[in-house]
Amino acid sequence: MTVAELGQRMSSREFSEWQVFAANEPFGEDRADVHTALLCSVLANAWGGKSEIKDFLLKFWQPPEPIPSNDSFRALFMGITKQMGGKIE
Repeated sequence: MTVAELGQRMSSREFSEWQVFAANEPFGEDRADVHTALLCSVLANAWGGKSEIKDFLLKFWQPPEPIPSNDSFRALFMGITKQMGGKIE
């Protein structure tokens, strides 16, 4: 499927939901990296080590950031609105 076809078949809301899902529940190669790190950690601990999964994760992988609350978004946009001279009612 091309990007154009995807743009016609998927709404921006659905795309946003997939982004949130992927950030919180990795799949594909990201998921494989987590599984491999888990296996390495288990093996190292079985041989007497004291390791955690994060010790075996590649450096570019970072745990997902928490999703901001609606209050955080509201405060952000209210601040932007005030800076631009808008009225908040």
